[in-house]
Amino acid sequence: MKSELTKWGGVIKCTGARMEQAQPASESPPARCYDDRNVGSGNTNGMTNSAPKKIISLAALANLVPDGASLAVGGSFLHRGPFALIRELARQQRRHLEFIKPSPGYDVDLLCRAGVVTRIRAGIVAMEGNFGLAQWFRRAIERGDAKLEEHA
Repeated sequence: MKSELTKWGGVIKCTGARMEQAQPASESPPARCYDDRNVGSGNTNGMTNSAPKKIISLAALANLVPDGASLAVGGSFLHRGPFALIRELARQQRRHLEFIKPSPGYDVDLLCRAGVVTRIRAGIVAMEGNFGLAQWFRRAIERGDAKLEEHA
């Protein structure tokens, strides 16, 4: 199952639960996490089959990602990525993350600028259109602050 940060359009994995961003806010907007694994399971014994619910903030979600973790995210370039989570990881000053995404852009650039990532696995890194190069990503690779494993 997959989780969605619907206000920002990103997709992340969340142990079979559907994520919805409650409202955009300046630092860490609350996220609602609904566990929907039991929904529609065909319970016919007359008992209600309500799914257990778990509500956590975006800050708490980012706190589940420890320093040194490998983080794989969805989306493509500037579209449908979990950008609120990426900003929260930078705000919490996570360190030594491995970032995995087929085509990152803004997200990997932000994480490189914040000094969060030390390894990047990507096919292409681009900011699209008129936004230019991902300059912080480029600097991190050139300086040796992050290692790139290209999968083109």
